[in-house]
Amino acid sequence: MRGADGTCPPRLCVPGPSRAALSRPAAAPSVEAVTEALRTGPYGRCAWAGTNDVADNQVVSLQFEGGATATLTTVAYTEKQCQRNTRIYGVKGEIEGDGERLVRHHDFLTGKTTVYEAEAPPAESELRGHGGADYFLIRSFVDAVASGDDSRILSGPDETLESHLIVFAAEQARRTGTVVDLSGGVPALMKKDFSW
Repeated sequence: MRGADGTCPPRLCVPGPSRAALSRPAAAPSVEAVTEALRTGPYGRCAWAGTNDVADNQVVSLQFEGGATATLTTVAYTEKQCQRNTRIYGVKGEIEGDGERLVRHHDFLTGKTTVYEAEAPPAESELRGHGGADYFLIRSFVDAVASGDDSRILSGPDETLESHLIVFAAEQARRTGTVVDLSGGVPALMKKDFSW
């Protein structure tokens, strides 16, 4: 599959030591090592000319009990690749996260905007993915195990299972062109056939 004009986006196909390219294929991250890994390994296959069926642009809409809605938009081609931006709109205000460290809250009632800056992972940590969240996820887990205090883990296996089942339902909707009913929660989702 190629772009709308039949060509590949060159900036994604040119070998070089990008963050994504360095994360897996080469043991020693250098231009030469990455170029060789891309030339000889699975990471160098063209996503458009091959059998890739991953969504590069997708909008998932969810409606929850009580009427609240959520929309997740996934776009592969952005200046800041692999960075999440979050916007939550409510009746009394809005929250926006930049996917890195800043969270902005605007209160509609007072007109006040407050910006919060999250702690950054230590500079020596290699766990910098997901805006530094990987480091804090592992740190919270290790702290919980070391202290015997599971309250340090803010989401557990139940939330993880539910969120993954929702993603599987979104993928089923994308592949089949249908609306997937999520009513009944995890028990109902566990009975769905997500083999496609």
